Amino acid sequence: VVTGVQTCALPILDGAVDVTDAVLLNKKAANVVTFNAQQMLNGDCYDQNGEIDGNDATALLKFLVHILKGLPENSSMNA
Repeated sequence: VVTGVQTCALPILDGAVDVTDAVLLNKKAANVVTFNAQQMLNGDCYDQNGEIDGNDATALLKFLVHILKGLPENSSMNA
């Protein structure tokens, strides 16, 4: 569990970033759940393009396993 991190990693809005946030992002990417406006802002962890997709969940997982040092991730980080 990571606390005190940017809000872009907190779609659950509980103040802690963990794998349940990534699971929720995957559900949103699959259109299984609906996000409110704050969750949309917080969940946009990749390229901050206003959409939630698999890239956002992957970015969050990379952050949780310390591949990324911070969020949001963007495509230029992978160039």
